[in-house]
Amino acid sequence: MILTSWSVRGRLEHAYENLGRRVGGRERAKVIVLLAGVLALNTADISTVGAAAGEIEKGLGLSHTDIGIVVGVGALVGALATLPVGGLADRVPRVPLLIGAIILWSLATAANGFATSFQMLLVTRLVLGALAAVAGPVLASLIGDFFAPAERGRVYGWILSGEFAGACSHSWEPPQSRAFCSAAA
Repeated sequence: MILTSWSVRGRLEHAYENLGRRVGGRERAKVIVLLAGVLALNTADISTVGAAAGEIEKGLGLSHTDIGIVVGVGALVGALATLPVGGLADRVPRVPLLIGAIILWSLATAANGFATSFQMLLVTRLVLGALAAVAGPVLASLIGDFFAPAERGRVYGWILSGEFAGACSHSWEPPQSRAFCSAAA
């Protein structure tokens, strides 16, 4: 069956309405969808190098080891940056912090596409790792701001679905990844 844009839109609206009924209203559903979208964007941006590794290796003349270093070091910087960002998220307004981080990490992701050397790619991935680290602590804190303790686990589960959507967003991934994402959806 071929899906038209109208049928896709209708399905999305139905899913949004269903979520609204499950979580207590459209406004609460909007918060969940927005936070899940942030997590999807975060995961998609972080996984771009892995998803396009073959093309990057060819275009920049890199080895598998080089790609592993770029991905690993970016992830390590992100893990280390998460610690101070958690404290920052407790001291500053969280929504502007998240918006600023999204803008800057999107620019860092775009800069990845313009990398002409291993060094340039490494620097852009380091910056991306540090900026993407904002999402975890800020999202967790915002969940606490918007939802009661008795419902946070369920709400967080809905929001984490965005992470899986982001991981499955790369159409150029290997066939087994697309099959997994199709099965997960």
